[in-house]
Amino acid sequence: MIPRALATPAGDRNSRPLNCGPSLNKSSVGMHTSLMKLVCVLPVVLLVGCSSVDISNRDPFYDYVGRTVELREPVAVVGRRGYRSGRDGVPSRKSAAFGIVEGSGQGYGPVFSTLPAGHNVHIDSVWDEVAGDGQQIVAYGRTIIPPGTNEVRFAYVWGFIWVLSPAPWEPSGTPKKRAPPAQLPPHFNYEMFQPPPDAPKWGTKVREP
Repeated sequence: MIPRALATPAGDRNSRPLNCGPSLNKSSVGMHTSLMKLVCVLPVVLLVGCSSVDISNRDPFYDYVGRTVELREPVAVVGRRGYRSGRDGVPSRKSAAFGIVEGSGQGYGPVFSTLPAGHNVHIDSVWDEVAGDGQQIVAYGRTIIPPGTNEVRFAYVWGFIWVLSPAPWEPSGTPKKRAPPAQLPPHFNYEMFQPPPDAPKWGTKVREP
């Protein structure tokens, strides 16, 4: 998790944390305290079993947060769920009416619609979300889903285990994988989670308010 001292204060009043269950055991706490040292600016702190930190002010997120952007490729509109509730939909800690995913949406349960390339979405915030032994980088935004005429809130998983993938609103040529600003914590420091050695790093720059 990106240290809170370098993250934008949580101000997403339209979202609420979900119950993520019991606190971490000692080995998991060790993993999370290692992660707190990503940029070496905070002392080790004790974390509970789930957490969210607003990282909207870090690169590349600050280029999109607060803006309306066009999709460069179609996305499927699927459900949204909590990390410990069901299997269908995009998992996230904060509430949203839907999730969006690239491709056909297969594996996420019912597909409610498809948004074409060129469709406008507004990006509200990006969060580093930890739940138990899982981690995701989740973008929250708003869009109109035809035939509706009102904006609805969506969640989109931009990265997994701190490795960032191209979002559907990023330009073509965006690297397929971007590495976190420091080594993965021991709990996740396995080859299967590692980005390529030459992958560029995200999160190395902070935009002050």
